[in-house]
Amino acid sequence: MAKSPAVLPLPFTLPPEVPQAASQAEVEIPQPLWLALVLPKLALEVHDDHRSDRAAVVVTEYKGRSVVHTVSHLAEIQGVNTNMPINAAYALCPSLKVYPLDEHKQCTRLQQLAHWAGQFTSKVNVQSPQALLLEVRGSLKLFGGLSVIQDRIHQQLEQYWQYSVHTAVTPTPMASLLLANSGQSDVIQNRQQLRSALGRLAVKHLPIELKTKRQLRNTGARLLRDLWRLPKDGLARRFGPKLVNYLDRTLGLIPDPLDCYKSPETFDASYEFPMEVKNTDLLLNIAEQLLLQFTDFLRQRDVCINQCQFALFHDKQAATNIIIGVRQPTRDHVHLKNLLEEHLNRLSLEAPVRSIRLSAKDLMLFSPQQVSLFIEPLLDQALIHNECDIEPLLEQLQARMGRDAIMTFHSIADHRPEYAYRINQNVKEKSFVITQQRPFWLLAEPQLLPQKNHQPWLHGPVTLLKGPERIQAGWWSGDDVKRDYYIAVDNKGSHLWIYQELDKLCRWYLHGLFA
Repeated sequence: MAKSPAVLPLPFTLPPEVPQAASQAEVEIPQPLWLALVLPKLALEVHDDHRSDRAAVVVTEYKGRSVVHTVSHLAEIQGVNTNMPINAAYALCPSLKVYPLDEHKQCTRLQQLAHWAGQFTSKVNVQSPQALLLEVRGSLKLFGGLSVIQDRIHQQLEQYWQYSVHTAVTPTPMASLLLANSGQSDVIQNRQQLRSALGRLAVKHLPIELKTKRQLRNTGARLLRDLWRLPKDGLARRFGPKLVNYLDRTLGLIPDPLDCYKSPETFDASYEFPMEVKNTDLLLNIAEQLLLQFTDFLRQRDVCINQCQFALFHDKQAATNIIIGVRQPTRDHVHLKNLLEEHLNRLSLEAPVRSIRLSAKDLMLFSPQQVSLFIEPLLDQALIHNECDIEPLLEQLQARMGRDAIMTFHSIADHRPEYAYRINQNVKEKSFVITQQRPFWLLAEPQLLPQKNHQPWLHGPVTLLKGPERIQAGWWSGDDVKRDYYIAVDNKGSHLWIYQELDKLCRWYLHGLFA
């Protein structure tokens, strides 16, 4: 019996219209994008009286002598350079303005900039003494692209903060920082392009010791591409493992975790005047800058406040405190500025101001105003609109006339008229809805009315129009009330609110007047 030929299995292939799934290695994972923000002249720009139209330097001590740390643009034009002795700098520029290096003020300003950078991303890393790192991959869709983020950063830093800035963007934080520190504004979105992009940089830009830079220069390594050609093990033996580790982190070959900046839960910012000030207009201009920082701080955290405090410090006198209170929580810069202006107009300064400080502690979650999705009646819309608009007016009147000049009236769930209302300053309470017609003007003490022919009398006979409304309450507190209230009119046409005691005497009293 002949054997049937063996059937060989055919290779399984997908139909041509069904694409083959990509392997796990081929799936492209979005790479992070780190934007480095370097402020090369921050040590000079933190000084409040610094002007861009004046030649100036910041000096520091090095080996017992004063040397130039940071140079302004005009001083650079006249030949002043960093690490130059201060005497040589004076010889080149006799009108040079000299500032000492203030590392504390520089660190404080960098922390404030980290607050400000939170509007672009939640991942902000502080690189002291003059740089920030922002991971902006997750913010591209929100802002509409990387170029929009860079344009906003440059615009705000150069126009509002008046800082010079260099930026660079790469997939690794150290590469972005290295490019920005060297003055390069490259944008590299692919990690595979880092080696060629960084290879043209000089070794002097590496953040390593001067001794190591000198040794690299002696071996003939002038550019980073010269280091790429050297074997790692030999490079580590000769110059130490730190250099190899830094280069690997720069190229993204090993992880480089960074701590994200965490903002404080309170706000505290101050400004020190170069000379004593007694002009309230100048105080308002500086306070407005602090308010801009403050409202940016609130928006970044999606919070608001109902009170903040300005402190005006003097030399030989206690500080003058200005408390800005609002009836509804806010973070509106214009409204806070108007309230501060009203306070300053009423303020009489007894001594010049040396510095100003803005602080706020109690932060609340921001609740935006809710608008109905459906069409409301025109009357309801008008009522809601007026209720929202009257609050800023009341706050401005309180700031101008004093907090005790504007009070809030609330009705309370008590039938007795003497206890049916409460007056306070700014506590928001829900008023009890009274269905009966009541006068707004109540007498401090009810006035006994004379009677003629068993009829109440006030400048003539009183005619009852409406009533009675019986009120019998207060027995639980020892202030028992038993009355019948009427709406009445006298012979002059005034509408009155009177009552008759429910006792044996049945006396009549005037308790209120209608408008």
